[in-house]
Amino acid sequence: MKRNKFNRYFDAVSDAFGFDILTDTRKRKYSDARFVLYYLCREDKMRLEEIQEFLQEKGYQASHTIIVHGHRNISAILDSGRDEDLQQLIDSVL
Repeated sequence: MKRNKFNRYFDAVSDAFGFDILTDTRKRKYSDARFVLYYLCREDKMRLEEIQEFLQEKGYQASHTIIVHGHRNISAILDSGRDEDLQQLIDSVL
């Protein structure tokens, strides 16, 4: 069940950003997209280990620290209200 939700979030974020969000790069647009994925998963109460497992199945590795950092980053943006498009994306997916 959680795997299905992860895949739904992954597809929604990939479609919204329009590129492969798991490209192995630290470029901002890619990391921001992955942070949105981490945020969605954590808000849905997925454990860090589960998120890592699902990412590994797709050929991507992420540490606990980066997943937590990504969640905090997106939370701060949403709390500030400075990105309405991001808020709409999150609302439409959750």
